[in-house]
Amino acid sequence: MLDLNPVIEDLSTVTGGYREILISSMNLIADRYERDLGYPWIDTKFNTITGEDFLKEDPLRSKGIVYSWIQGRGLESLMIHIEWILNNYTDSKTILLTKRLNRIVKEVAESVKTAVKLNGGHLSFFMNPLGKTLVQGIDGKMEEHVLTQKNPWNISDIFGSKGLFAASLISGNEIDRISSVEYIKKIVNGITHGNFITDQQPLAEKNPVTAVKGRLSHTPWMLIIGSLTLLLKHGVSEALSPGIRAIQYILDNHINIAGKWENLEENDYVEYIKTNGELWVSEGCVLSDPGHALEFVGLTSRFLSTALSLKTLENETKQVLSEISPYLFPIFQRNFTNGFNRKAEGITKLIDLISRQPVNRLMPWWSLPETMRAALGCYEIIQREEEREFCLEAYSLCHNSLMNNYIQTESSGLFSVQNRDENGRIIDSISAVPDADPGYHTGIALIDCLDMIESNTHRGTDTNE
Repeated sequence: MLDLNPVIEDLSTVTGGYREILISSMNLIADRYERDLGYPWIDTKFNTITGEDFLKEDPLRSKGIVYSWIQGRGLESLMIHIEWILNNYTDSKTILLTKRLNRIVKEVAESVKTAVKLNGGHLSFFMNPLGKTLVQGIDGKMEEHVLTQKNPWNISDIFGSKGLFAASLISGNEIDRISSVEYIKKIVNGITHGNFITDQQPLAEKNPVTAVKGRLSHTPWMLIIGSLTLLLKHGVSEALSPGIRAIQYILDNHINIAGKWENLEENDYVEYIKTNGELWVSEGCVLSDPGHALEFVGLTSRFLSTALSLKTLENETKQVLSEISPYLFPIFQRNFTNGFNRKAEGITKLIDLISRQPVNRLMPWWSLPETMRAALGCYEIIQREEEREFCLEAYSLCHNSLMNNYIQTESSGLFSVQNRDENGRIIDSISAVPDADPGYHTGIALIDCLDMIESNTHRGTDTNE
C-alpha cells in the first residue's frame, strides 16, 4: 500500500511487486503457449477470476476465435518485456524466459503476417485460427468473410502493424521491419484522410463501440500515437511529424480547451464528435471515457519524452513539443476527477458530460495502470508542488486499487480481473475482448512506471546532494 500523500521516493517501495507481476505474467503466457504448440497464437483464453480455461464450446471465448487485438498487443508487449528483462536481469532462469518469449514472438508474427496476406493487407477483430476474417451473423454464429485492399483501415490494423514492427526488432529481419513501417504509414494516411473505421464489436455491456455514420472517434488518433512513439524510439525519424499531428488533432477536436464548448467543463475529453467538429449528442448525452482521456495523457507524455531525447531534434520542433506539454496536467486533473470513484476505488468506464453522471458504472482494470503512467508522465513535466502532489495522490489511489482489488494473487498468475462494479464487486464481464490482457495495458504501463520512478528518484537524490 502507498500512502495517499507520498513523495516520489516512496514509490520505490512498491516496485518489487511490479517486477513480480511482469515476470509472473510472462511465465504464464510462455507456459500456455508451450502446452499447445499446434496453436500458433498467444493464448490468454482463461478466466482471470477463477484461473480456469474458457470452455471449448464457448462461441466467443474458445480457441476457435482469434482476437487480432490480443495478438498485436501481445507481440508488442512481449518485445518490451524481453527488452526490459535483458536490461534488468542476469540470472539464468529469467534469461531463459526471454528465449521462450522470443520463440513466441517469432512464431506468432508469422501467423499475423499470414492473416494480413489472407485479408487484403488487413487484420480483423474476429479471425479463425487460420487467420481468416470472421463476422458474427444476426443469429450469433460466426461466418467467414473476405477483406480486400479496398476495405478501410481499422483498429486491428493499428495493433497488428505495431506488433509486427515489434516482432521485427526481435528477429532482426530488415525486410519485416520495412514492411511493418510501411503498414503503419498506410494506416496513418488512412486515419488522416478518413479511410478508417472501427472494427471493434460490442461484446461489452453499455459500450457503444460499433461504427456509426457521421460519428468520429478520437480512438485511431490516440492509438496511433503509441505506434509512432515505438517507431521513433527505434530510429524511424519519419514518425515524429505524424505523431505531433495526431496529438494536435485530439487537442483541437476532442478536448474542451479555452471554452470550446460552453456547456462542458474545461479540459473535458469528448469520445465522439460530428464530421463538422460539433459535439456528438446521443439520447441527450455527450459521452466521455475518463480512462481513454488518461491513456491519451500517458501516451502523449511518452511520445514527448521520446521525441525530446532525439539528438537531431530541430529547435522549431522542440518549440512545438514544449507548447504541447502544458496541456497535459490540466487534462489529467480534470479527467481523473471526472472518472475516479473514491468509494469503490476505480475509474468509471463511461460518463455523460452534460449531466456529469455515469452512463456505464463498471470500472475496468486497464485504466488504472494507464493512469499511473500518465500521473508520472505529468509529474516529470510540471514544477508546481500542488500539481505534483495531485499526480502522486492519483498514482497512489490507482496503485492501491490495482494491487488490492484487481490483481489475482492465487488463481491467475498475477493477471488482473477485467471489471468491478460501482460497489467494488468483481464482475465476470468483458471489457473489450474476453481474452486476458497479454501485458499490454498492465505490463507495458508498469515498465514505463518503473523507468520513471527510477529516473525521478535518482534525479531527486542528485538534487539533494
